[in-house]
Amino acid sequence: MVGRYLYVYGFLPPINQDEQPELKGILENENVKFHEIEGVTAVCTPVDSQNFSEENLQHSAENMEWLKDHAFHHHEVVNELSRLFRIIPLSFGTVYESMQSLEEVLRNKQKEIKQLFDYLADKEEWSLKVYADRHTFDAAFTQDAPLVKERRREIEQMPRGKQFFALKNMDSWLQEKTERQLEYLCSELHQSLLPLTSDHEKKKLWEKKLSGRKDEMVWNSVYLFKDGQAAEEALVHIREFQKRAEREYKGLTVEASGPWPSYHFAKLQHSGAE
Repeated sequence: MVGRYLYVYGFLPPINQDEQPELKGILENENVKFHEIEGVTAVCTPVDSQNFSEENLQHSAENMEWLKDHAFHHHEVVNELSRLFRIIPLSFGTVYESMQSLEEVLRNKQKEIKQLFDYLADKEEWSLKVYADRHTFDAAFTQDAPLVKERRREIEQMPRGKQFFALKNMDSWLQEKTERQLEYLCSELHQSLLPLTSDHEKKKLWEKKLSGRKDEMVWNSVYLFKDGQAAEEALVHIREFQKRAEREYKGLTVEASGPWPSYHFAKLQHSGAE
């Protein structure tokens, strides 16, 4: 016999019934429901135990089409809720076996959840990615950088024997200096944003097949800005950096996006399928 589980999108502060938006659940015939206990509202929807048990959920997630559709639905619901309310978003695939188990979590973690609500008040999560067209950037750097020009002059003044070995090692030297320059530029932008943040996290760089771009990702980070004004100031820094890069460092592209639900900075220690 197929039972009923609860798929949970996240937690909200208490909201009135007339504030609750009408949203479709992860199953077409079910809507999203709002269940409040101990001053915390769980955003959830019924799912069948057969397809959403821990084992079957893991198996279904191996189907990329299924995963894409259901993960997209999850993020669409969370994004809509974050537009309306302060939300602690849960990861895709968070399922509880019963309302009783969900209520137990809410009771046990209500203090932690409410502290997170207070912490997240007015804050905004944004992502920052920097991409480099390596052919364009590397060529511009090796041609125009004062450091490179100085190195070429040094080599020209060397005795012929030393000059041969210096020129032989020039490619690896240029590659090392180019990598350092990219790291320095991204770090410079990063440091300019930190005074505006409450928290930040540096993320793993994406390979081209994941980013879907021809240029190379050289920086990936997320920031929790103190408020909307801080986020606006950060965008000014980012635009100024992009303009300077277009003048001085060809081939760099900066992408800032947000505000997003605070997936990175609103983490609770709990497990799904409980």
